[in-house]
Amino acid sequence: MKILINDRIQFETNLTSGAENVKKPDLISISQLSSFTFNIPSSDINCIAVGNTDCTSLQLTLGTNIIVIPITQTYPKIYYLSQKYTSITNVAVSLLTGSYIGRFALGEYRSVSIARNREPGIIPTESSEKTRGGQVVERSGGTSLRTIGFDLKNNIDSDIRSDVLAQRNKYIKGFPVFIDFSDESDWVDMGDFYGHDKNKWNLQNGSNNDLYTKKFNFEECF
Repeated sequence: MKILINDRIQFETNLTSGAENVKKPDLISISQLSSFTFNIPSSDINCIAVGNTDCTSLQLTLGTNIIVIPITQTYPKIYYLSQKYTSITNVAVSLLTGSYIGRFALGEYRSVSIARNREPGIIPTESSEKTRGGQVVERSGGTSLRTIGFDLKNNIDSDIRSDVLAQRNKYIKGFPVFIDFSDESDWVDMGDFYGHDKNKWNLQNGSNNDLYTKKFNFEECF
């Protein structure tokens, strides 16, 4: 899978308030703001991830490099750049069309091999309740969300470990990340995914700092 762990926007200090909301429905309208300009610590960037939007074209400016990205779906998706841009400190995101955008992130995605430990599933957000007479009644309302559990069978390399540790304080609070499961399409029919790890990114390491194992239990966010 490909995963954007270390979202460089989260290090930003002067981004317009609300632009780093973690929920997709938390939208910023173009009438409020059509361009996000901010400074980040020197970073390598090879992708941008976009949550809920009706935008069909987005312009990303990385330093002096201008990239126009066609937005192909409103569901959360990672868009990969044609190259990795290094040592970027100034970023601008402009919406060329549409009326709103929700959560977005950018940084350097990581590729990892995974093995399933729990089949992909769908669960409701509303649980059933029991009446005084013992009857189980399904609650109305709510929605359905996707879940998946898997292991990292290979050792987590130092880049991934550094990404996790850099954002650990957010992940233990349930902060979501963008994931692309297209490499596992033979057993994970999910494509792009936006969710949080219910295991709170608990790393288990051996005597060597780079020997980490990880069990993920991801649940979709809305």
